[in-house]
Amino acid sequence: MREAAEWVNKASLFIEEPYYNYFFIVRQYDENDTELQRIEGKDLFSLPNFRHYYYRLDQFISLPRGRVQEEHFGVCVSNEGSNSFDFGIYQNQFVNELISSNVSFNNLIYILDGNIGWHREKLIKISKLKHEDFEKELHSFLSTHLEYREINDLNTVKKTAGLYLMVLDDYACCYIGQAKDIALRIRQHWRKTNYGTGGIDMFKAFDTTRIFVACTDKNIQQKTVDQLEYAFIHAIDNNYLLNCHGGGGSLEFIHSDSPILGYGTDPV
Repeated sequence: MREAAEWVNKASLFIEEPYYNYFFIVRQYDENDTELQRIEGKDLFSLPNFRHYYYRLDQFISLPRGRVQEEHFGVCVSNEGSNSFDFGIYQNQFVNELISSNVSFNNLIYILDGNIGWHREKLIKISKLKHEDFEKELHSFLSTHLEYREINDLNTVKKTAGLYLMVLDDYACCYIGQAKDIALRIRQHWRKTNYGTGGIDMFKAFDTTRIFVACTDKNIQQKTVDQLEYAFIHAIDNNYLLNCHGGGGSLEFIHSDSPILGYGTDPV
């Protein structure tokens, strides 16, 4: 596990003025991960078949790309490069996703520029959190909401509906969500890389150090679950939450008689 501050420092090295217009350099690799050439960003898009290769940003050339399989909370987890959050691996993956798409060079620069800056600010905010204060906040929440119990094996909540609390101790953060299948949903978080948010899907399996669940009866109304999720999320100081919205729908929905779900999918 790496402290958030370490990745803030690494991100800071990556953020240089006047930014990517003069500093976007990648290394190109073949399917055997053999380096082929070092390329300035402005020349990349003029190369034939450039989308058929793998790339690493010049700052992160030593980072792995192979898939890593390990066991965590009783289940097999697998991610490219690492099962812990790594800022460099994250950015290499994002660059490859952009290059493989139909985005133009100027748009790639614009998107990458904004993405790096946004996530750097998120990491800076996380690095300032105090672990002892987070632990007090978490203890207060769990002491008040006795519905939650800690689990060490996701198999115990396979195909089980309810709410879950993922704790990322190294980052003094947590995430609250709901699911029809708690085990499946948490594993989806661990597999997913959401480049558009700085929330739970930015992190990987090993960053989750504790899991608490509040299982619900299969006959419980969805609206009741939405109301519980909303209440639980707002019972924790927002500074320690990785939730990207309030959960369970809008405040108006929570207090209305509408039978329609506040969101069409599980919370982000």
